[in-house]
Amino acid sequence: MINIQTLKKNFNNETVLKDINLTISNGEIIALLGPSGAGKSTLLRCLNGFERPTSGVLTINGQPIPTQPKSLQAFRKNIGFIFQNFNLVNRMTVLDNALCGRLAYTSTVKSFFKIFSKEDRELAEYYLNKVGIYEYRHKRVDQLSGGQRQRVAIARSLIQQPTILLADEPVASLDPKTAHSIMNLLQRLKEEENLTLIMTLHHVELAKEYAQRIIGLNHGVIKIDALSQLISVEQLYKLYEQHENNSEQEMKVGELIASY
Repeated sequence: MINIQTLKKNFNNETVLKDINLTISNGEIIALLGPSGAGKSTLLRCLNGFERPTSGVLTINGQPIPTQPKSLQAFRKNIGFIFQNFNLVNRMTVLDNALCGRLAYTSTVKSFFKIFSKEDRELAEYYLNKVGIYEYRHKRVDQLSGGQRQRVAIARSLIQQPTILLADEPVASLDPKTAHSIMNLLQRLKEEENLTLIMTLHHVELAKEYAQRIIGLNHGVIKIDALSQLISVEQLYKLYEQHENNSEQEMKVGELIASY
């Protein structure tokens, strides 16, 4: 269980998260929605210690996020993270990128020379097969499509064998067909691996289709916390309303409402 109480995060005297209170049960699928700059990614990064809250309490299964580097590294083994830009090494093969998910289990010297155990390599191949990218395991990732790269990134996070999977805009750079394919994959993996899945998204239609619960942020404040099928049009207007004359934001709201 993830428990957050009165969490606050400042950057250069600017408050980006304000008085966040959340409880997330094991096994939930959560979508974090909100305008750009609402604090979605910052909240996600606080959950695995990439960002340190300015104040407040954040515990995962009753354990606060450690501050010491070695303890934090051990803590993160339990939390997989899928980055918006994939965060892969282009000159390395698919298999070697996936094996990076085992670095926390490998000594510095062995990881430098890419010396992994037979068990680690078998685990990497298992997850590459599970995400549908096994046949490309010896290809460099810069030879893959965006959807294929995202599958590699997902496999890399799963090789950690986490119980929590965080995904920062996992389909932001993908076409609609590929986006649905990746979302279907994440939904299936959540069930098969018994994961808690927390995603930041900009596509409300995907959030409503795949998430059990939607948490909406605006200006660093939680405005919505409800089952996805219960969120109303009026709530969406409030969530995406930043500046009355911001034409870009008005267009986004119009697209969201049209999806209903």
